[in-house]
Amino acid sequence: FLKAILVLTDSQLLVAGNILSDDIVLARCHFDGSLDDAFAQNGFIISDFGSNLLTPGRIQHTTDGRILASVAMSNKIAVVRYLPNGAIDNSFGTQGRAFIRVPPYLIPGYPTISTDAQGRILAISTVTEPLGGVTHIYIMRFHADGTPDSQFGNSSFVIVNFGLEASFLNALEVLEDGKMLLAGTFFPDTGGKRPGIVRLLPNGQPDSTFGNSGVALGPPFLASGCSTMLVQSDGKIVLAGTRSNTPDTPVYVFRFLADGSMDTAFGSDGVAEVYPPDGWPEPHCLLSQSDGKIVLGGNTNGFALLTRLHPDGSLDTGFGSSGFFQNPSLTGAVQQ
Repeated sequence: FLKAILVLTDSQLLVAGNILSDDIVLARCHFDGSLDDAFAQNGFIISDFGSNLLTPGRIQHTTDGRILASVAMSNKIAVVRYLPNGAIDNSFGTQGRAFIRVPPYLIPGYPTISTDAQGRILAISTVTEPLGGVTHIYIMRFHADGTPDSQFGNSSFVIVNFGLEASFLNALEVLEDGKMLLAGTFFPDTGGKRPGIVRLLPNGQPDSTFGNSGVALGPPFLASGCSTMLVQSDGKIVLAGTRSNTPDTPVYVFRFLADGSMDTAFGSDGVAEVYPPDGWPEPHCLLSQSDGKIVLGGNTNGFALLTRLHPDGSLDTGFGSSGFFQNPSLTGAVQQ
């Protein structure tokens, strides 16, 4: 099962996923889909996590070319580091793996990962109480060598509860000042599913100056799965998601101001709707051009798709064919 894709600068892709329920696989591919034989053994490496494996999460490329992968297990969150050639980096943690245990009354979900300006590693996951289904945000910090950062929170981790019924995080961005932005789908007590952003201080606590006590929520019912986030140079935050995987569903693009309020100058009251020509949209990445235009990548009806928006959220019809570039020969998704 494919869980993460990372585009490298040398026309290659890193992909991560799991095989059955025990192993994760990391592979490096060329853009034509063929494996890169120079990476690991014949293009891929398999790491055994035993019966405790739940799901691999995001992968991250470090400035020195090493690769970080986050993994959720039944009782802990793990970070694995690989050398640029695909071999396990045994100088990291214990035999290339670093762990932080999750309290026994919580079940970890899909983890995401990033690094801060000091090279420290942040791994974040939603964790769920088995009884009642209440979710919390679990934030862990490691030193660059894989040892837990005991100066962070409660001896390397922080648990945050925003009083929401549930939350599912898909994106993490560490800002220059050390604050963290987390984006995903949230379930308030009323109003249905909403796209949203959480901003945390460098110590892992909610940033009360952002949104409503650290949480900014988009309009209700519009998106059931916000899958990607972009922080623009002016501090504005862009999210993209879909309501459901049906032919006539648009991609919803939301833009928030740096303080967490909706950017009403974007789209209609902060929301732009994009209707791909063949339907079935699944957005996976957002990029910002120097002129402020926004490029959205993903797939539609099984094929790779790119589209571009003007800074105000309107479709750039001068891009591709009437605003869309779709290549039927590239089966799959454009991902960041």
